[in-house]
Amino acid sequence: MTRFDGLRCPPLDTPLIELETVNGEIVDLYNDHALNCVVLAVDVLSFVFTWISKDAPTVIRFSGVRNYCVRQPEDWEPQEADQIDHLLIRPQGQRPGVIFKAGGLEYEFDCALMALLTLEGPNRIQILDT
Repeated sequence: MTRFDGLRCPPLDTPLIELETVNGEIVDLYNDHALNCVVLAVDVLSFVFTWISKDAPTVIRFSGVRNYCVRQPEDWEPQEADQIDHLLIRPQGQRPGVIFKAGGLEYEFDCALMALLTLEGPNRIQILDT
């Protein structure tokens, strides 16, 4: 079962381009953010975005990652690298629980924890801390 930190439990089986923080703020990954990098460190997978209007980083971090698979379509283009298509979280079951289409790639995996970190001002943290 995936737990959530820093965000409200998102709807399951619904392609998402926005996440809602515990404070009710909407984080629009599709329109307001650009993907900078994806970091896999042991069992932690981090997607690091730039919040365009605030010039501040936003991180979606998945911890306890297992059954990790990434696919690149044959028609992948470098221009897709900073874009997302959607995030999908499935109910716990036989198939991996998370599909994230980002940077033109498809990431599929299970995880124990999904955290949303908006890193403004004094709240900045190291993105690889676990």
